[in-house]
Amino acid sequence: MQSSRFVVILLTSVTACMSGLCAAQTYPVKPVRVITPWPTGGLTDVVGRLIFQKISETTGQQFVVDNRPGAAGTIGADIVAKSKPDGYVLMVHSTTHVGNPHIYKQLPYDTLKDFVGIGLLSAQTGLLVVHPSLPVKSVKELVAFAKAHPDQI
Repeated sequence: MQSSRFVVILLTSVTACMSGLCAAQTYPVKPVRVITPWPTGGLTDVVGRLIFQKISETTGQQFVVDNRPGAAGTIGADIVAKSKPDGYVLMVHSTTHVGNPHIYKQLPYDTLKDFVGIGLLSAQTGLLVVHPSLPVKSVKELVAFAKAHPDQI
């Protein structure tokens, strides 16, 4: 089974700032906005909320989850890409973020240049299930059945 991996995405320039220019400052000194480009209550949202609640408790600073769903995460990602690169806007996204450039002809940001993955938060197992009345017992059989019965599936 293949796993979907969740990553926190941070603007490239934020990483550069934190590694050099801002080293003398304490972070965070104000609330941090955490964009989750998926609906409230979904797995990405729940994982982000659990992690950043703990980070808020540990740092004594608020990490506020802001759900901005739509277009397979591109709406929220666009907000992050256009945010001020100061480390106060983060994003919790799924591997969909890496797949989107291959699905959409044009995105309002550059997935590889505008973001840097900084951590794995969780792994999710995906399942493919069918109704028990369907005469298949494997993915190979499902594909063969679908090809043989294109109007039924």
